[in-house]
Amino acid sequence: MKAPLPFGRILYVLLILTLGCLLPQASAQLFEDRSPLDGTGARFDRSHIFPVQTVRDQDPEISDMIAQINSDSVRSVIRGLQDFGTRFLMLDSRKEVAEWLADRFTSYGYTDVKIDSFLCYVNWGGIYVDTNIQYNVIASLTGASAPGEEYVIGGHYDSFSYPDPYQAAPGANDNGSAVAATMEIARIMKLNGYQPEATIRFILFAAEELGLFGSRYQAETARTNGTDIRFMYNMDMISNNPDNLEEVTIYRYTGFDWAAYLAADLMERYTSLDVYLPEGINTGSDSYPYWLWGFPSMYVEERDFSPHWHQLSDTLGNCNIEYCTEITRGACALLMEEQSLPYPRDVYALSSPEGVTIHWASTQNANVAGYNIYRSETSGAGFEKINSSPVNQNEYADEDVPAGVDYYYLVTTVNEEMEESLPSPEVNGARFAFSETLLVINSLTNNETTPDSIYQFYDAILQGIPYEWFDLNLLQPLTLGRMSSHRHILWLGNTADYSLNLRPSYSDMANFFLNGGNMLVSAFNPCRLLENVTTYPMQYPEGSLLHEVFKVDSVRRVANSMMFQAYPDEGGYDTLRVDSEKYTHPNFPGQIYNIDVFVPSTEASVIYRFDSYYNPSTPMGAQQDKPIGLEYMGDDFKTILLSFPLYYMDTADAAEFIHYVMEEKFNMIIGVPENEDEAGDRSLTVYPNPFSGSARFTFSVIKPDLVELSIYDLQGRKVTTIISEQLPSGEATYDWNADGLARGIYIARIQIGQKIAVKKLVVL
Repeated sequence: MKAPLPFGRILYVLLILTLGCLLPQASAQLFEDRSPLDGTGARFDRSHIFPVQTVRDQDPEISDMIAQINSDSVRSVIRGLQDFGTRFLMLDSRKEVAEWLADRFTSYGYTDVKIDSFLCYVNWGGIYVDTNIQYNVIASLTGASAPGEEYVIGGHYDSFSYPDPYQAAPGANDNGSAVAATMEIARIMKLNGYQPEATIRFILFAAEELGLFGSRYQAETARTNGTDIRFMYNMDMISNNPDNLEEVTIYRYTGFDWAAYLAADLMERYTSLDVYLPEGINTGSDSYPYWLWGFPSMYVEERDFSPHWHQLSDTLGNCNIEYCTEITRGACALLMEEQSLPYPRDVYALSSPEGVTIHWASTQNANVAGYNIYRSETSGAGFEKINSSPVNQNEYADEDVPAGVDYYYLVTTVNEEMEESLPSPEVNGARFAFSETLLVINSLTNNETTPDSIYQFYDAILQGIPYEWFDLNLLQPLTLGRMSSHRHILWLGNTADYSLNLRPSYSDMANFFLNGGNMLVSAFNPCRLLENVTTYPMQYPEGSLLHEVFKVDSVRRVANSMMFQAYPDEGGYDTLRVDSEKYTHPNFPGQIYNIDVFVPSTEASVIYRFDSYYNPSTPMGAQQDKPIGLEYMGDDFKTILLSFPLYYMDTADAAEFIHYVMEEKFNMIIGVPENEDEAGDRSLTVYPNPFSGSARFTFSVIKPDLVELSIYDLQGRKVTTIISEQLPSGEATYDWNADGLARGIYIARIQIGQKIAVKKLVVL
């Protein structure tokens, strides 16, 4: 297989969106957000979450280590923190608390201990303080073979209580419990001379209660420095359990659900606790900034949310120390197992005409012997291993797949004992084999199908263009396999009511464009269709789908501005007039309203502008002359974006536009040539053509000769050979069944002796 396409900016950003990297929020998260999430959740069930069951026994080394975790030691740390009276972040004594924690790490034998100071901007009680220095405490255990790969575990050490945190805020559970758990893991590892393969950072965060300031600073610094954080294990309030429930809560974050599942698996495998997984993202603890900056994160919390939260009663006497100790054991087990069998990170699929290449992040961990790759034609089930021995690289090329079929892949890490990690999240791939048949996608909602009036309009304007109609609804999700069979896509949003969750994934879109796909989007609110953004105005940053693929800098809209036509701003295009009998409001026939207008990026060309009957000083004419159509005609791919549906345009105008785009802009091969010069020798005839199912080939052999009749795609690859044998003179007829062949244009090539003739075929 040829070298994969460069992992360029578009694929990186679109795939990383899938993996969970989001833009950081500017506003601080207040402590009130720490309350438990409302909503549904479920017990962790590995049989439902992991379609490949890589069952592992308990590791004796891990079991021996976590058995030494001591509840008296946990209690001692919580008592020491409570004895400060209050650890409120605005107090001058905050550095004293940090130094006490650092000294404790040093007493365990840690030499790499530091107090990392940062400036904190706090608005407390109406007083804005911008000179408040805070102190994170960090102890490190450097990895032996992969020191550059880091695992972070910790929680915040500051406290808060009503009515006056300056006077008293014992904070035993919130969050002395997590500090004690973190320090106990550090103590036990050092006591046993434990040497991890990757670096473990024990971080105790300052200033969580008024805005997650410590973790925000630490996560942003890690991202700025390019730190390779493989996992962030956050704990917050892990000791309230008056009824001795054998349950614990683990919160998950979009894109990194696997981190929560991995933690849940280790918690259940090595402790007596069952795991509950709530729905929704908890924004109120120190894992949140790490997730915002793109690091795999999860968050452990007690199952029964404490009634003593931020109260003077949050004391050691209301903590269940044995429960806290058991949670500590589960956290330690994860850190240790990740050293012997690290979870496969950043798995993605890159599709091409040669096949599907699965990539994942490399590791220097000396315990990793390789990786196993699993494949299925069904999402979530039916996976089978496709490599014969562990793959010792960070990619795997799968060429043993037919074109245009969706395949789903999982990756597991294999250690020297041939044990496997839990499987990665599945990724989707498909071998590309573009046809010249246009794929027309109509975005709908729920189980809706396209009304006859809309279908008939597009059928009329597409006359002469081979196309496949696709209703994007709950019954028909759009997958990469279907997209991989069509070089050209027309994506429609004929109403503003379409289900946004039915869109293809960012990675599928990225693969389509990286393979040179072309797309015309014509829709109401196309930015909402593509990015699910309804805020106006909206700036699209570098890396977003709209900016990178459709070359949109920003989008705006003036409500109720009325458009009667789109006039061209680029040579070759003609005016698109609103059909006089169509409207979006019955009082305004021949006009449509609520149309987005674009500010293009430097790579886009404006092709259409807004034209209104009304004065630009009025709301109805306020968008006069603003861009409503953009094009990007790159060497890599081509896109056109219209902020209105063609359905509302004059039929003749729309037909002329669509043919111009497909033939002149997208260079689509349309129709079957009629004359001999274009079609080749008349001695080869095909009937019917276009056809579906089967066609009959007829040709004449002047004298006995070797005859070869084959079918090729437009990339010059042989699809099949119909006949290759010596034939007598005379007329010959052969029937060919094209069932299973992707729709599109193909070339029939016949060679009789030294004479060659070709004929274009259109398979419907």
